[in-house]
Amino acid sequence: MLESHVQLCERLLKVYVVHLSLNPFIHKQQTDFIIEKVMNEPQSAVIMGDWNMRPGAGAWKKMLRYFKDVCDAGKGMCYTFPSFRPRFQLDYIFVSRDICIASAEVIKKIPSASDHLPLKATLQL
Repeated sequence: MLESHVQLCERLLKVYVVHLSLNPFIHKQQTDFIIEKVMNEPQSAVIMGDWNMRPGAGAWKKMLRYFKDVCDAGKGMCYTFPSFRPRFQLDYIFVSRDICIASAEVIKKIPSASDHLPLKATLQL
């Protein structure tokens, strides 16, 4: 997990980038670690990356107990995989409950850049 601190005027925002395992046991451990780490910080947080899970999975439901999924805010499905014919959402941006989600979209311009499509969110702090 990559952790970054971003200063926005007088506000500090924690930004995390992750790439979780396909192994269910390790994935659960990683999800639990992320929740514990981020929940113990007083700052608002954005957690994004390749979660290797689908909406509705146990880890996804667990994340929603504490954070908002930018694609779950009435914006519809954000299919990111595979990049040439996306049929699944494996990539997510989760945000603290105090962050407003203005929009979320999958960027489809250059599918050859990766096997996943990028996910973009516009947030209001």
